[in-house]
Parts: sequence; C-alpha cells; structure tokens
Amino acid sequence: MEERGDATPGHSGITSSSRGMSSALERVLERRPADVEVRKRPIQARGAATFDAILDATALLLDQAGYEIVTTNLVAEVAGVNIATLYQYFPSKEAILLALFRRETDSRIAAGQAPLDRADGSGDWRDVVGDAIDSLVAMRRGQVGATALRRAMRSLPELQAYERETMISSARTVAADLVRRAGMPEQRADLMGLCVMETVTALLDLWSLGDVGIERHDDRIVDELKKMVTAYLAPELD
Repeated sequence: MEERGDATPGHSGITSSSRGMSSALERVLERRPADVEVRKRPIQARGAATFDAILDATALLLDQAGYEIVTTNLVAEVAGVNIATLYQYFPSKEAILLALFRRETDSRIAAGQAPLDRADGSGDWRDVVGDAIDSLVAMRRGQVGATALRRAMRSLPELQAYERETMISSARTVAADLVRRAGMPEQRADLMGLCVMETVTALLDLWSLGDVGIERHDDRIVDELKKMVTAYLAPELD
C-alpha cells in the first residue's frame, strides 16, 4: 500500500491500467533526468558492502540533520570511504538519495503487500487494510531518515519525477485491487487509489515527525489513518 520504486530509466515496471493514469505516468517519465542514476552497481561482496555503507551513511545524515546538509564529501566521510570510491558508484548526492529511496521503497512495498497476498478473500477486508498499515508502520519505524528522504524526493527538482512515478505506481496497484474486489470502473479506482496512497503517506510522515501536541510515533495517528482509509473504502467494498 505504499510507494513503489526501483524503476529503471525508460521503464516504469507497471502493468497496463486506465489510459488517464498511463498518460500521467508517461509525462512524469519524460521529466526524469539521467544524471541521478547510479554509475554502476557492485558485483563483488566488498563493493556491495561499500555501496550499502554509503546509503546507510546518507540515511543517518538525513535522520540527524535533514537532506539540506547532505553532500557527497560528508557522506563519504561518515561512510568511511574515499570520495573517489563514492564517485565510482554515484555521480551526485541526488543519485545517492534516489538509490536510498529505491532501496527503502522496495522494503516498504514488501511489507505492505504481504498482508494483501496472505488474504484469501474470506476475512474482513478491514482487517487486511489494518494489517497492511501496521506492516508499513513497523517498516517506517525501522528505516532511519525515511521521512526526511521523502521530503527530499518531493523538494529537489532532480528527484520529483521519480517520487511521482513511485506514487502513481502504488496508486495503480491499489486501483487494480479495488477493481478486482469491487468491480468498480478503472477511472474511479485510479482516483481512489491515488487518494488512499497520498493519505497513507502523509499521515505516516506526520506519525514519523510529530507536530504541535503530537509526539513522534504517536500511535493515535495510526488509529486515525486506519479509520480514514476504511471509511473511505467502505462504500465500495462493503
């Protein structure tokens, strides 16, 4: 139920859906710059460890100070690698952020999808939605710097198209499930899928950060999120 990621240039990894959503995705893909893709991916175990250390250091910096402070030099220092080694894999800080976003998104996709895959259709759909949200919350709790990373993806011009691609892809996954379960028209399902995903993501951001009168990781936000999503879907799924 959350963001999908790890798309490669020119390929969204998305199955066919309604024409309107497809057109929107095509416009997003046209705006993706090429210089934020990784230069190469490691083959050897040692290289993979270095690659992951760079991403982990970036996550730590995001968590401690936000994306504005992140630079390639600082990431290399925190990761304990030579800057030349970092540039073997990443051409820019935006490329590092995108790689981290894709890694964390893949984990969230798996966490949110697992309850849906386990559902056999015999139980209450509300329980499935609740389990999916709980899985996303648990995953978000364990991902260092996740909310700051999402803000970077939405704020930095070089990365915005990638974030929108991910959101549209996730929305279409929800939409396909609504079509399957409720037989609703695809255009309506696409709109509802996007509304669900934007709501889930925004409230998980609030849960991650807190606000005036709301402490960080206040589970009341999770309860409200479940109420909102189930109330929104009930007219179609009951």
